Amino acid sequence: MPKWLEYTPLKTPIHRMQPMVKIALLVGALLLTGLWWDLRYLAILVALGLALVVLAKVPLYWFKILGVILIAYLPVTIIGILGQTNPLLFKVYPQSLVRITFAIVHLGAFGSYGITVGGLLWGAASELKIGMILLFTYTFIFSTDFNDIIGLLGDTRFPRQLLYVIMIAYRFVPETIRQVQVIMTALRLRGWELRSRNPKVIVERTVPLISSLLRQSLVTIDEVTLATRIRVFSNQKITAFNYVKPTSTDKGLTLLILVLVGLALAALAIYNIGNI
Repeated sequence: MPKWLEYTPLKTPIHRMQPMVKIALLVGALLLTGLWWDLRYLAILVALGLALVVLAKVPLYWFKILGVILIAYLPVTIIGILGQTNPLLFKVYPQSLVRITFAIVHLGAFGSYGITVGGLLWGAASELKIGMILLFTYTFIFSTDFNDIIGLLGDTRFPRQLLYVIMIAYRFVPETIRQVQVIMTALRLRGWELRSRNPKVIVERTVPLISSLLRQSLVTIDEVTLATRIRVFSNQKITAFNYVKPTSTDKGLTLLILVLVGLALAALAIYNIGNI
């Protein structure tokens, strides 16, 4: 079973897609996700994200954390909803719709706060964006071999020192998650349990986990140092194994994605298409 945030080699259309195309698609989708607020246009991105997840066969258990993130972000969303009582904030949605008010409180110099249809539409878009980010980033991580990214960046003038930092960070995250899981399994076999209603007990029980993880981190640092020496890392060009350079079709598809994203940004800036 693939670990969370770890690439898994499969023969899916998304896995076979050239990394340059996937990077353009990821950047464009995340950019529009951040700038669009109209639920009608966000629905297009949601459909695209779901299609990519299904085609790439991303494990569903990766999305278990989504509920935790949504709950953690909920207070920020609620504050935003309560503050969206001015209908003039909305440039695209009909004023007759966003003016519908369920409850409102006027606090004088501190402004007005309440629940309106406009605020609820903004809140729905705000929460939806979180899930959309996971759709696109999970698809990219699960379907993209890191060697392909290294090969793509290695063919450019991308700074080699920064490239090596990215290499370490990309491999460190799934490895750290794996180490935490192994350590927790070993501790549980010894009768260790983190759950408790007493915060003091939770802190005390966390100490063995943290100390074991710190010791393992020292081993990881030594391994990284040794890998650096073996690779004789320098400013020379990096060659990735099994990397297939982009074809004319790949370059054309990448250009098409960038053009479409550019047009969408222009439409947003000029005609408020995608705004609320």
